[in-house]
Amino acid sequence: MVSFKGRSSLKQYMPQKPVKRGIKLWSRCDAKTGYTYDANVYCGKDDVERSRTLGRTVVKKLCETIQNPNVVLAFERFFTPVRLMDSLQYPAVGTAIIIRKDMPKKFIEKRKVLSNQTNSIAIKWQDTKQVILFINCHTPDMTCVKRKDKTGQRVDVQCPTAIAYYNEIMGGVDLTDQMSAVYDFGRKSCKWRKKVFYRLLMIAVVNSWVIYNDLRLTQKKIPLLEFLFTLSEDLIEEGQQQTSVKLRRNSCGRSSK
Repeated sequence: MVSFKGRSSLKQYMPQKPVKRGIKLWSRCDAKTGYTYDANVYCGKDDVERSRTLGRTVVKKLCETIQNPNVVLAFERFFTPVRLMDSLQYPAVGTAIIIRKDMPKKFIEKRKVLSNQTNSIAIKWQDTKQVILFINCHTPDMTCVKRKDKTGQRVDVQCPTAIAYYNEIMGGVDLTDQMSAVYDFGRKSCKWRKKVFYRLLMIAVVNSWVIYNDLRLTQKKIPLLEFLFTLSEDLIEEGQQQTSVKLRRNSCGRSSK
């Protein structure tokens, strides 16, 4: 969510989010580094969205720009309708809501594992609360994970492999949102396009910082704030050089009376 309190038909209100009013951005990010591969501005319902759920429409739209097919998609329960896993051509995992449309009745009746003919698996797991997971790239195997008990000690707990895999690769969008908002520009404006531009500009800076640190294989990675200072100084210096060149051209081309 890009914070915006002005007047716009694109403004959304989500009371459960930290930023309650603003412009909504859908993004596809790397799970480990937070690199943003694609981002779309939510402009409201269209004809395609009326024929299927919003989450399925968003996932399909963001998957159109995938260049490397060797990827695994992970998304939250808002983006996981029951029929999404059967129509995706990529390995995917996502949580779901038990009251979701087309949810199988056998699964609602406290069944823990349910599979269909397209090799998609639904898993129900009771951790601190009930978790429902849909996945098309795993089998219903069990593994051990570390959890804290009531005394605060970490103990081994049996958990489905799909649940452990989802916890490992989930969180790329939250990481990107955190890094792009910690040093936000914060410019006040009544125009929504400027607020979106500032956020997209900061996302581009974060992407540059991620690439810069990846290229420094044998050197220590620099923090984001130091990268911002260096980048701003270079941009100011380049702007001053271009301005001086334009001034010299104007002075040489001026006629004397």
